[in-house]
Amino acid sequence: MNPVPVRVVVIDDDEDDYILVADVLERIGDVRFMVSWSATYADGLHKVNAGDGDVYLVDYLLGAYSGVELIRAAVEGGNRAPMILMTGQGNPEVDAAALSAGAADYLVKRDLDPERLSRALRYAMDRARAYQAVEEGEARYRLLFDRNPMPLWVYDIASLEFLEANEAMIDHYGYSRDELSRMTALDIRPA
Repeated sequence: MNPVPVRVVVIDDDEDDYILVADVLERIGDVRFMVSWSATYADGLHKVNAGDGDVYLVDYLLGAYSGVELIRAAVEGGNRAPMILMTGQGNPEVDAAALSAGAADYLVKRDLDPERLSRALRYAMDRARAYQAVEEGEARYRLLFDRNPMPLWVYDIASLEFLEANEAMIDHYGYSRDELSRMTALDIRPA
């Protein structure tokens, strides 16, 4: 059993649905959950952006807004937290819209049971951790590229146009980034 509880924020304008989800979470035996509730789009988006949860269960209908809009707004704001859209009725179009907006999964409330919810939460959090690891790896390699004292560049293999150049290349060859963006690898070769 994991000693650190998983923080789950349920964003749903119906308190009965929140109670239902909290009850299902309570019946999942192998993980402890700390569940909180947000009843509005604005408060839900605030909690997502503030990082109040490890995972967010977002209802499809949130007053005048939709859960898809909330997820899209959070993702556009740079948030990578795992968010699962929940709805009362299954709908392939809503499912596709949720995934396109950045939802980690899509669940139908009437089909919610401890096994299904546990799996969805676990997979969503695992994917979020994997995505974060990839981003951190990319950031490390980017730093290695940018700060390398040797001139380094990336070019398009078909056109030979420069795509990226580090500071050492700019210093060594004396071209600005703007000039390099209009050049090819052939332009820096000796005659």
